[in-house]
Amino acid sequence: MYVMDIMLKKLTRWLRILGINAVYPPSEDDDIIIEYAMKKNGVLVTSDKEMSHKAENKGVRVIFIQSQCFDNQLIEFVEKAGVELPNEPIERYCPICNGKLIRLTDQQILTFREKIPPKVSKYNKIFWMCDSCTRIYWKGTHYDEIVSKIKEIKRTLKKEENKRV
Repeated sequence: MYVMDIMLKKLTRWLRILGINAVYPPSEDDDIIIEYAMKKNGVLVTSDKEMSHKAENKGVRVIFIQSQCFDNQLIEFVEKAGVELPNEPIERYCPICNGKLIRLTDQQILTFREKIPPKVSKYNKIFWMCDSCTRIYWKGTHYDEIVSKIKEIKRTLKKEENKRV
């Protein structure tokens, strides 16, 4: 589990889209965040240098993100966490609340049809619902944009890897 600094909202959403368990702590107070990461045996992901040092001094594993640019933040995370990016989104966690995404059955789709725009249900047959906030997800036009961004990041990572070799 990755305990995310609130300053890394876009990175947090993307990690969830990529199937990575990324949670916000129950407070914005540094000491409470560090304690939360310790209790959950999580890795603190932060762009706050002072909090990073405090956490490391308490034995918490930290991934310090230096960049302010999202693409570079994701690259930094992947390199420092040692994770491999999937080729496409993994429907595991809600990008908004980190609840679990559950694929809806045909019967459930009928039950929740009021939450699905008619045009969307016309072109999509597979839907997921968050078990926490009940948002509904599907592979819309944004899906191709996400896949494209993943490919772009993977190409950049490959180039950087080749430079080091």
